[in-house]
Amino acid sequence: MEDTIFILGEDGKLIEMNESFYDSEDLLQRLLNDYPKLLAGSQVNPEDPRRWLLISREVVPRELNI
Repeated sequence: MEDTIFILGEDGKLIEMNESFYDSEDLLQRLLNDYPKLLAGSQVNPEDPRRWLLISREVVPRELNI
């Protein structure tokens, strides 16, 4: 069973969120750096949720345009 996520629009209506791939690994790394709560912690163990600490961004090679 897939979980569905909704956001509440300004008009009070629910908007279903659709899963999509990130445009690039660099974008994903930047989002995780800026918003560490994207990584689930409470879903693993709600009584003792995991906590994340950014040590350093992963080094990702630039994509080659061949």
